[in-house]
Amino acid sequence: MDALLPEETRNGVMESCGKNCSEANRRVIDAGIVKRKKAKTEESFIDAEVKASKASVRLERGDGVLYQIYTPRGFGKGLRCYCSLARGLPEGEKMSPTYCRCGEAFARNYWQSVLGRPVEVKLLESGLTGSDVCRFEIRL
Repeated sequence: MDALLPEETRNGVMESCGKNCSEANRRVIDAGIVKRKKAKTEESFIDAEVKASKASVRLERGDGVLYQIYTPRGFGKGLRCYCSLARGLPEGEKMSPTYCRCGEAFARNYWQSVLGRPVEVKLLESGLTGSDVCRFEIRL
């Protein structure tokens, strides 16, 4: 895709995939919305999410940002991405970071739906491009 399409077009395709995927997995978003509604404030919701972090999926606070960190290998040997389309990527092989725009859009749709306002999401690291984790920065 990188060789055939301009950057703006291919990013748009992958962002559309991520939004569609998040809607297909709507139960994740709906569960987040329920937890947010139970929390008295946005801050208390985020605090609870940070505390509920697991080794394979965790949330960390930064200065005005959150870091959402996935460790897919924690779910299975060789697993480098939660996406079923990339699960079979052989060890040592890498994919274009363009593919990870899907994950950015998934995270953006989740956080915007749960918080009820716009957020910015940026991929910092990816298991598909060689890292042991996928790390997203969420600007609140």
